[in-house]
Amino acid sequence: MAASKGRDLLLKIWDASGTPAYKSLGGTTECSISIGNEQVDVTNKFSNGNRESLEGAGTTTWSISASGWTDDTAAYNIVKLAAHANTQIKAEIVNGAGDVIECLKWDVTSFEDSGGFNDAEAFSISLESATSVTFTPNGGSASTRAIIDPDA
Repeated sequence: MAASKGRDLLLKIWDASGTPAYKSLGGTTECSISIGNEQVDVTNKFSNGNRESLEGAGTTTWSISASGWTDDTAAYNIVKLAAHANTQIKAEIVNGAGDVIECLKWDVTSFEDSGGFNDAEAFSISLESATSVTFTPNGGSASTRAIIDPDA
């Protein structure tokens, strides 16, 4: 796989106003996504002192964090309002290879605005998946999508 530019990793927020579409979170300078897989421990007295886990069990969580310079784009305002109202948002993240990770329900678990005396106002957000996630490799069609839901 060829290397991708960090600036090509984009967080896009669903904007249902006007012409509904995903809109990039403007001003973003850092963005990351992580996957967490909970392990289910099945260690017993016959495990010879070694931990054993149950494959395919547990909960998968997806987390997104982003930070950057505050702007007044629709996407930024949607995230800010969702954080204040404790409501969920629809978002996707796209990487340099064109892979799309979409989730219809993200919880805004953290939202921070900050600003120094001689600096631009900045933001930092954290999102956690609240339902299954859809992965589409290389921006492919619906037939190449995979619903990632361990409970399915």
